[in-house]
This record gives sequence, C-alpha cells and structure tokens, in this order.
Amino acid sequence: MHRPNVVGVGIGKRRVNGRPTDEDAIVVMVSKKEEGTAGQIPQALEGIAVEIIEVGRIKAQGRR
Repeated sequence: MHRPNVVGVGIGKRRVNGRPTDEDAIVVMVSKKEEGTAGQIPQALEGIAVEIIEVGRIKAQGRR
C-alpha cells in the first residue's frame, strides 16, 4: 500500500477503545497519524476491516 506515512502492512485484530476484538483486520502501520491520514486509507478491503496504528519510524537492525 503506497501512501504517505505508511511503513508497513500486516494481519491482526480490530481494536475498539484500545482493546482487541475477535474480528480480523488488515493492520496498516503509519509513522505518524496526521490529520487526513484516515481519509487516505480505506476503512475496509474486500470486506475486511482496516486498522491504522502509529508505530513511529521503522529502521533495520544491524547484524551482530
């Protein structure tokens, strides 16, 4: 999903009032939730809810 601030996409559970539900969701991870972010990402894809979560900047970890 190529949208501004989107840094990852995964599968998880929909959250209501901060608590996970039993409903499956497509989790869209954004670096920062900004005004208008939700309007750029659909609320559902093929009948599956979309959950937007702010995760900050993601950076690769080096090998040790």
